Amino acid sequence: MTAKNVLIVAGAESRGYALAWKLAKEGHNVTLTPGNGASDKVGCGTGDISISGMNHNHRLADYAEAMKFDLTLVGPELPLVNGIVDEFVHRGLPIFGPTRNYARLEGSKVYSSEVMRMYGVPTPSAYAFSSYSGAKSFLKQHWRDNRRFVVKADGLHGGKGAFVENSLEDALEAVDIVFRSLGDQRVLLQERVTGTELSSMALVGGGFRSLASSMDYKRVGLNEFGIDPDSNTGGVGAVSPHPLDATGKLNNNEVNEISKSIVMATEMDQRNGTYSGVLYPGLMIAPPNPVSPEAMYVLEVNVRFGDPEMGVVLKRMKSDLYPYLEAASQHRLSEMSSIEWDPRVSVGAVIATPGYPYSNSVKKSLGKPFRGERDPCMEDDLEIFYGDVERKEGRLINSGGRVVLVVALGSDYVSARERLYAAIDEGRGIGLGDGKTHTQFRRDIAEGLVA
Repeated sequence: MTAKNVLIVAGAESRGYALAWKLAKEGHNVTLTPGNGASDKVGCGTGDISISGMNHNHRLADYAEAMKFDLTLVGPELPLVNGIVDEFVHRGLPIFGPTRNYARLEGSKVYSSEVMRMYGVPTPSAYAFSSYSGAKSFLKQHWRDNRRFVVKADGLHGGKGAFVENSLEDALEAVDIVFRSLGDQRVLLQERVTGTELSSMALVGGGFRSLASSMDYKRVGLNEFGIDPDSNTGGVGAVSPHPLDATGKLNNNEVNEISKSIVMATEMDQRNGTYSGVLYPGLMIAPPNPVSPEAMYVLEVNVRFGDPEMGVVLKRMKSDLYPYLEAASQHRLSEMSSIEWDPRVSVGAVIATPGYPYSNSVKKSLGKPFRGERDPCMEDDLEIFYGDVERKEGRLINSGGRVVLVVALGSDYVSARERLYAAIDEGRGIGLGDGKTHTQFRRDIAEGLVA
């Protein structure tokens, strides 16, 4: 394929870096905006990498038009919810992603829950409230040991707006956080479903092509920095494929049908155009019990690639990514063949700044030098996808919570996990500052998994 010029709207996140890494490896010329301090390291392929500091929808459209990019790819959810795709489409500029009306699936938890329940998509019962007193009264009346609720802020909060609490008191405090600390106008109380979580991303646009399954790790996990191990995060690790998929126990047809039903439900509700972009439902597989069989539920819907899931997925992708992105943006995915995947397993762990996910704690540990930089073309079985980093006096330093995602390949989870943690080496290898005392990461990614 002739080299294409691609604009990726992404900042300090490993997802945007991973997308740029993959496209550059295919020989395309990639511009990251605003990028991060390591964006210049992504050019393992023949493609050129440049960085632009623009982050406003109108200015980005002006820039894309002037530079004649073949395609613009949007990493995070906020620009999508704010209508960047609408601006590009209005000008006739090629872009991959859903328009504002479809981005509401992620922009409003209340909206996505209502649409799914209205059109029969399997999702837990949920109740929306616009006041603390209403939500508080409901929880006090309905909370039981065998009936609990996940507290979700309606809007976007960087993966930190969902609270899975085990007591009524903590759930009430979570509602208070939603309205007062996060400043949201509505809260969704979703019936809690337990089971096995599944991350399932797909490309949509005149067809449907599934990406490799994955499982992410949301909890901080055991650590030496005094953080509650159950604290929720934007994601601190991931594996691909999902363990159920690796052992042949995952019904991929059911997963795909559920994803397609979400698209159909939203298109029926909007009655304005068709969905195009990424669909990424968060699923829960509930085990069978005496009164019901095994069931799969949609807990939430995202309209962009997952972070950190994209790193472990792209590391296994053998097919070129660009043709699929272009086909989806042109509503002709049905013409494309199935995507080919490396049969090996990928395991990834996030190197975080001590104190993550709490911003006040993170701020105290910023500016630490990053250790373990590698030539991105040297090691087939190991990759570093950079996130919250800046370059200062020629060295990379941490500039936020999730610093890098380290991904390793192996013939099974055990070998991939061993390769990963050997490279991190308790923070003495890939890490921050003086090693263990400045490096936060989960030590149990892929532990006990069988492929």
